Amino acid sequence: MPGGRPLHEYVNLYICARNPMMFKRRGEHGALCVLRVSTAVLDLPGVVIADQNASSKYVRFGPVPTALERIDKRLVFAENWTHPDDQIEEWRHKSIKCAEVLVPDRVDTVHVVGAYVSCPKSQATLVSLAPDLFGLVNAHLFFR
Repeated sequence: MPGGRPLHEYVNLYICARNPMMFKRRGEHGALCVLRVSTAVLDLPGVVIADQNASSKYVRFGPVPTALERIDKRLVFAENWTHPDDQIEEWRHKSIKCAEVLVPDRVDTVHVVGAYVSCPKSQATLVSLAPDLFGLVNAHLFFR
């Protein structure tokens, strides 16, 4: 438990949104958006960094900035996580791709600076639901 609190008491923000969970949900791209959250959340009290998926057995939790230095950017931002010749390395990389920023309780709307959507149709839906939220189309993020 990071910071002595259960995971469900945090807002879990992936460091890289193009990850195995997004891949799993790629067929639902039209109903999804990725919120762009300001890095200012890193300065909020109680924020914890998970160097891989927070529910992993091998995750290390830590405070900002110490734990951010442990993030393996090469692996977190890699184009993919597959390792056809090494299942253990693929499992490990898949978890690392899901490194997280854990924000206690909630992320205030002041920290939401925009959104990404997969296509123009999704962008139109976003505009109708949240007209003040700036949305960009980024099909690649949604594995399209």
